[in-house]
Amino acid sequence: MIRVSQYEVSAICHSTESEAKVYECLKSFVPSDLQLVAITQVLRGHYGNVIKVMKIALKGDKAAKSAQLLIASMNPHDLDYLLSTLENRTEGSRIFLKFSKFKAFYGQKELVDRGDAIKVILSFSGYFKGLPPKSILSKVGLIPN
Repeated sequence: MIRVSQYEVSAICHSTESEAKVYECLKSFVPSDLQLVAITQVLRGHYGNVIKVMKIALKGDKAAKSAQLLIASMNPHDLDYLLSTLENRTEGSRIFLKFSKFKAFYGQKELVDRGDAIKVILSFSGYFKGLPPKSILSKVGLIPN
């Protein structure tokens, strides 16, 4: 049986951004009823500037619930784009997604390919060797057959 085993959402918080606002953006990518803890890693940029990498990682049922909420909240255009580019977003048992951090500040989820983004990684477990990524999403109930 294939299932979502891990759901990870992360973003870079630059020194010019509000850490609280970036955290609120991350929280908008998980169900509101979950107790969350973001792990923050402090790094230094090329010129010594502070860069914080914020991450929320969920496993099991929480991961599956978060993945379902994310896919359900995507607009039809972005969902079509995701499905058409799914092969390029997949590596092994993981699917990599990026969403506009700017749009997330305003409560919107817009799938992007580059730029300052909120990154989501969906990890799957179970036997799915040889299955195309679209079939995996279908088997776990994230998209219709």
